[in-house]
Amino acid sequence: MTFSRTLKSALFGLTVLGLAAPAMADQLSDIKAKGKIETATDMHYAPFDMLNNGTYEGMTKDLFDGVAKEIGVEPVYQDIPWTAELPGLEVKKFDIVIAPVTITPERLDRYAFTLPIADATVSLVRAANNDALKKPEDIKGKTVGVQQGTAQFRQLEAYGKELGGRECQGIRHHR
Repeated sequence: MTFSRTLKSALFGLTVLGLAAPAMADQLSDIKAKGKIETATDMHYAPFDMLNNGTYEGMTKDLFDGVAKEIGVEPVYQDIPWTAELPGLEVKKFDIVIAPVTITPERLDRYAFTLPIADATVSLVRAANNDALKKPEDIKGKTVGVQQGTAQFRQLEAYGKELGGRECQGIRHHR
């Protein structure tokens, strides 16, 4: 596997419930009638989403404030752990997930996405003084950390299998 294939680019979009166009139009009418749109995001993903002394800030908030103003509703922002966002959307705990979400074929089957708002590159990061890891293949047999429920977790699992059939020694899941 080449280094460039390992560091695949992923597109981020904002998700909405995966419904047919007429159903989404009905959902928008319902949101306008309520006068508010309930959102979910993990507010710990700078520069997109972050809490600054308890105040929600970030690129996503700035963008979505404009969207809410354009459709004439008040945004209600909820800080939801990443692993609960898409399941919560499916059971209608909120109207939209505004967190950056990697667009995958599986997710496209279940959700409708906006146009991408960013291009994110997947990378492996090591401590500057760790000379044992110089290239992606060096993770073989090592413990690697990755955020739970992400597309990158699946990429890491698949890459581990490409390293001679042995996955990483351990994958630590993080919120």
